[in-house]
Amino acid sequence: MDSFVCSGAVPDYAREIVTDTGFLVTEAAELATASNATAVVTNQQLTDLTVVKEWLDHGNAYKTRPDHLELTLYRQTEGGQREKITDRSPKVQKSAGNQWVYTWKDMPVQDVDGNPYTYDVEEQAPTVAEGARPLGAAYVCLENQPVKLTNDQGKLTNYLKKETDLVGRKTWNDGQYAGRPTTVQLHLYRQADGESTWEEVTGAMPVWYRNSDDTWSFVYERISRTNASGAVYRYKVEEEVPKDYQVYYSKDSDGNQVFLENVGDGSLTLTKEVTGSGGELFREFHFTITVGTLPDGSKLPDGVYGGVSFRDGKAAITLKSGESIRADHLPGMVSYTVTEEEANLDRYRTTSEADQGVIQPFVVTEVKFTNSRTSDDKDRPVKPSPANRTTTGYGPGAIPGPAQTEQVDDDQSKKTENHIGLWVIPKTGDETPILRDILIMLQPWRCWPCF
Repeated sequence: MDSFVCSGAVPDYAREIVTDTGFLVTEAAELATASNATAVVTNQQLTDLTVVKEWLDHGNAYKTRPDHLELTLYRQTEGGQREKITDRSPKVQKSAGNQWVYTWKDMPVQDVDGNPYTYDVEEQAPTVAEGARPLGAAYVCLENQPVKLTNDQGKLTNYLKKETDLVGRKTWNDGQYAGRPTTVQLHLYRQADGESTWEEVTGAMPVWYRNSDDTWSFVYERISRTNASGAVYRYKVEEEVPKDYQVYYSKDSDGNQVFLENVGDGSLTLTKEVTGSGGELFREFHFTITVGTLPDGSKLPDGVYGGVSFRDGKAAITLKSGESIRADHLPGMVSYTVTEEEANLDRYRTTSEADQGVIQPFVVTEVKFTNSRTSDDKDRPVKPSPANRTTTGYGPGAIPGPAQTEQVDDDQSKKTENHIGLWVIPKTGDETPILRDILIMLQPWRCWPCF
């Protein structure tokens, strides 16, 4: 800064002269007498002040960034009063990215007495746009304010931040099983928008609440909803699944996996019984157990459940009379059906108990199939067994006699049974002894099976 003093007769006046030389020129004149009149001209050096505003809000992905940000500039000399600059406004340049640049042009480097200025800036905290996601988030400046300008430059960083209480719920579906655990171990994970991996939040401990016997709630208190770049976190909770339980997860309205349902496993026992004087106690009967989809829409995993092997949700079982088999650790609340291949075939009357239903947690569901056949069943229409099946006797559905294997032709099986020569016996009941004797006499070469 340069000052010049001039003597002479000058009028009493003061005026400011701004030139394009990078200086602010101030001229002051004072008239006392013609002999001692003075004029002082002061040149103040000028500079441009720049403040960069950076937004950490995931590229404004949630439409939270305001259209305008209010910055206030201050200055003071050493030992002087801090003064607010009200007569100068910055030029704002908004980039396509995350930075806005504020520039105050032609600001004095020192006062008229040559004392250097120090400048600092403060921002008025921006307000998140109404209705923007995530609700309850706010912009927080990462720098301690006011920010002192160094070498005529400064920086303000706005971080989109939200702290939240993550609330979850655990439901027990186990018929209030006496062996239910009293505590459950949870693991908390998070994933920011745009990321593909999950990171475990170590040290986070939930607070538990017992809402009822079958419903527990948990809260992770004051956890961050956004990462250091302002991207929103999604959270998921996974548990160390208790023995003999399945766990199913679901999400809240923000996409956080915080709802857990524990369903107890169940069992199914299948028993076969053959009764009646014509029943085949050593014959093998074939069953299919079909399990429906799990509550989360997935299929039963392939594997061995107790003594039963399942694949694609089905198990093939072979049983003789008096035998049974048990499937354990089947997911509870899953539908099932059991079918018998030979049901109501070969003159058997087949009845079943609980052949379809839902696996109940910690309950053994007992399914039973009974095939009954007596000598009185000889007049029942014969429904042929499947091809290559084992029967006894001589002919379809015969009761006594040694075991044999026969190939059944589907078309042939549809033809009328009980043909004798050219005579067809109607299926209207038992043939009378007279008619039978007549037929035997007419065809002595045919032997009528004895029942």
